[in-house]
Amino acid sequence: MSNTTADGRLHRYWPERNLTLFEYQPSGDATWYNLAGANTLIFISGLGGSFVSVPYVPLLASYIHQVPNWSLMEIQLSSSGVGWGTADLCQDVEEIGKAVEYLRGSTANSNADTAVTSRTGKIVLMGLSTGCQDVLHYLYHNPEQKRPPVDGAILQAAVSDREGLVMMCERDEHVQRAFEECLRISLESQTEDSKGKISTLPPETTSLVGWPRGLVSCKRFLSLVSPSSPERPSDDDLFSSDLSDETLSKTFGAVAKSGRLTPSRLCGISILVTLSAEDEYTPPTVNKGALIKRWAAALENGHATMAPPSGVIAKASHAIKEHAAQFDLVYRVLRYLELSIGGVKEETFLKLEEKLELLDSQNPSI
Repeated sequence: MSNTTADGRLHRYWPERNLTLFEYQPSGDATWYNLAGANTLIFISGLGGSFVSVPYVPLLASYIHQVPNWSLMEIQLSSSGVGWGTADLCQDVEEIGKAVEYLRGSTANSNADTAVTSRTGKIVLMGLSTGCQDVLHYLYHNPEQKRPPVDGAILQAAVSDREGLVMMCERDEHVQRAFEECLRISLESQTEDSKGKISTLPPETTSLVGWPRGLVSCKRFLSLVSPSSPERPSDDDLFSSDLSDETLSKTFGAVAKSGRLTPSRLCGISILVTLSAEDEYTPPTVNKGALIKRWAAALENGHATMAPPSGVIAKASHAIKEHAAQFDLVYRVLRYLELSIGGVKEETFLKLEEKLELLDSQNPSI
């Protein structure tokens, strides 16, 4: 978690659930919240995440604000903070959809704050870790369900919770035993859950698994560990390296036909994907470059594309704590925004390139 603080404004997009968006304030700009037709990057954090908890987001916000009529907002979901263990992706995307409606000024909720953008504003979703599951689920899942379209999608550090937990079990027998106990309880609870009762796992056991603190339901546990994978993956098992091409065709390959991602001026229907080269939650046996190529192929077979700035960020950890890697990510995100929507000045890219060169020269080991 980050100890960073930031100035900004809260927007209540769903008062009945006490859910808000946090809009970062551009430095020294007193009129930042009155932009007509503003474009918004909505950032969705991973398990246990909350406002200003991801180290690179304030830096990203500072560069987003250099692009005319753009702002960055972090979204609070019911699953934020300690709520992740009793929520699911369907609930998350329902709330994300409400936030999109709010920003477009089309919400029917009279209790929500007055939106600061308009129907003409562009909206891009960006997820970190489990936030990537939210973004992809939003785009492909249940295509017959009405969901407001967005203008771009970014997946950063899309990892497999299942493969990450297997790696931890192999390294620590205490984690292995805790996992086996959680799995036993969860499988036995399926009958009760089907009757409407929500069964939860013992906190003292889930804490040994290494997940963020919070109450964990048996249903969410099974979704994250997906014991029937790779043949029958759960909703949360979207990014495992052993998923078949047929399975990927139903997730990445279904993005275009869902109609929830608006075609861009240069890239058509495209998403940006970045993985971290030194992601501590990904087994070292996973070939990240090959995995990205498989996802790109699935997108292309479904008449969508992976945006050119996609790739593996060198010497980057899961949440990108490394300074040089953060600038690398910012560069890729802005390139994607320029390709998909436009408005980013070339001067901004030149400054970022100079910064990256300076960081490399000062410390080549970064």
